[in-house]
Amino acid sequence: GKKPEDATTTKPADDPYRLEPFRIKQYHKAISSGTFLMESTMEDPDLGSTPVTMAVKNGNTYVETSMKQEGFNFDCRVIYIKSTKTTYLIIDNWKKYTKLPAELMGDAEGLDMAGELQNSYSEEELVDVKVSEVELNGKKLILESYNSGGTTVNYYFDGDKLIRRDDVYSDGTVSSTVFTKFTTNVPDSYFEVPEGYGYLNLSWLEKLVAFE
Repeated sequence: GKKPEDATTTKPADDPYRLEPFRIKQYHKAISSGTFLMESTMEDPDLGSTPVTMAVKNGNTYVETSMKQEGFNFDCRVIYIKSTKTTYLIIDNWKKYTKLPAELMGDAEGLDMAGELQNSYSEEELVDVKVSEVELNGKKLILESYNSGGTTVNYYFDGDKLIRRDDVYSDGTVSSTVFTKFTTNVPDSYFEVPEGYGYLNLSWLEKLVAFE
């Protein structure tokens, strides 16, 4: 007769809930590799709740968010094309786009967030990562955390899947990011200005935001 298999036997390496600190490293590796797409909502004590989608591929950067300026809200997308060092602002509500000058981004390179992220994540050392099992909103999760310059960084995982990051600052304030998607499969269409969008002169923007 065939012996019934013991359902509880799993190799530790196959168990996404095993209490070993390997999950943050996977995400840091994906970000420093320079190809990823993440959809998230950032919760900040000062700025409130902001949806952010970010994609990086071939050195190009895509950021989509909502801008709130004195009660005036609009959804916008910013695309940085590394080969031409050009930063585009796309406003879908108006079917318009414009080029942003590099100095506006505070950098001669323009909005090279891909490069900055790659550097910060590849340089950030994951030392003494602590791992534990916690319950958040009634759900059993894995918490991996470490200290970075006085800030406690908490990553929450459902198995291997990243669902939340909390940065707990030394003064007790918390900045949170809730993730709804993270993938290394990034379509090229993210880095294209949509066809049929008209070019917008920058003067309106200078009225909207008082640049230093």
